[in-house]
Amino acid sequence: TSSDYRIKQNILTQTDTALDRIAQIRPVTYEFTDYGDLFKADGIVREGFVAHEVQAIIPSAVHGEKDAINQIQSLKLDALCSVMVKAIQEQQAQIIDLTSRLEALETP
Repeated sequence: TSSDYRIKQNILTQTDTALDRIAQIRPVTYEFTDYGDLFKADGIVREGFVAHEVQAIIPSAVHGEKDAINQIQSLKLDALCSVMVKAIQEQQAQIIDLTSRLEALETP
C-alpha cells in the first residue's frame, strides 16, 4: 500500500470517534467456501472480518461492492489499521485521565 506523503494532499487528522466504530466491528472465524472460479474451499479455519459488515462502519476500509458479479470484496488494511490506532490513542487518553483521577483520590 503506497503511503508516501509526496503522493497525498488534503491530509487531515481523523476526528471521528474511533472507539465507537471499532466496537461495532464483528471479529469472526470462518472457512472459505466454493464460489465459482473465484474461490475454492480449503477447510482452513481463519480469523478476520466480513467485508460488507466493515463497509457499513468504515467504508474506506473495503474495496469492491457487496454482491458484485465476478468480484470479491477485500479489506484495505491501512484504512482499518488507522482507525484501530486512533482507537488505541483514545483509550490511552482515557487511561491517563482515569489514572490521574485515581491518584487524586488516593492522595491524602
